[in-house]
Amino acid sequence: MEHLDYRVTTLPPVGLSGESLFRQHGQARSCRRNTLLYSPGDPATQAYLVVQGEVKLSRYSSEGRELTLDH
Repeated sequence: MEHLDYRVTTLPPVGLSGESLFRQHGQARSCRRNTLLYSPGDPATQAYLVVQGEVKLSRYSSEGRELTLDH
């Protein structure tokens, strides 16, 4: 399944919020399943709005176990 998100890399004009901000000032991007969008330690330079599909948020413990945030 492919995912569609919008990426915002510049500051928007004051007064815009939510989805309209992403649609007017973001860049549409499709991602294939299991695409890595961010790794711990990476600078947080982008924001994502998931329009379709799901995103899995997970981390690995010091013992190597994957810990997944459940919604």
